[in-house]
Amino acid sequence: MGIGVAWSIASIYHAINHTEFKVEAGSLGFSVTVFCIFAFIAILLIFLRRRPSIGGELGGPKKMKYLSGAFLIFLWLFYVLLSAMENYCHIEGF
Repeated sequence: MGIGVAWSIASIYHAINHTEFKVEAGSLGFSVTVFCIFAFIAILLIFLRRRPSIGGELGGPKKMKYLSGAFLIFLWLFYVLLSAMENYCHIEGF
């Protein structure tokens, strides 16, 4: 659900440096909860973009397209950041 890219990069880094990459069993519930919240926000954005004044999900002014796309990319990056920070014990999950 997004954290696999970070783990893949970390495993390649550790393989190159001949060190062991370990991921402790963590709280999957935290990651799934954050994912569901961000998915709900993304779907809400799509519904808001359906307004005729905006031009639809895929159409409309370039400014709205770029803002929507940037916001969705931000949600994904923030999800990966939160999941990684919780997994590496920088923030506490539940």
